[in-house]
Amino acid sequence: MEKLKVNVKIIEEYCHNHGLSIPALARKMDVDRSYLYKILKKQENPGSKFIVGALRALPYDFNELFTLKEERETGKDEGSLRSSGYNLPHQSG
Repeated sequence: MEKLKVNVKIIEEYCHNHGLSIPALARKMDVDRSYLYKILKKQENPGSKFIVGALRALPYDFNELFTLKEERETGKDEGSLRSSGYNLPHQSG
């Protein structure tokens, strides 16, 4: 299963370089500021309203703003499991 990941760094750099606060960006994107904060802190997954708002408000294309990340069937990717202390077997190949 693939999950859409937001390029938080490029959004934060854009705001910093243009003197734009997160609430101002949320207004520009037509999304709730708490929703934007949660996405930037990786507590929420981006929905269609966020995706459309980001593409309209920011001067980047889809591939600059988003990436697809493959996840395991458990709903957590291997990196998250490793960083949380789980010992996963190494795959050879």
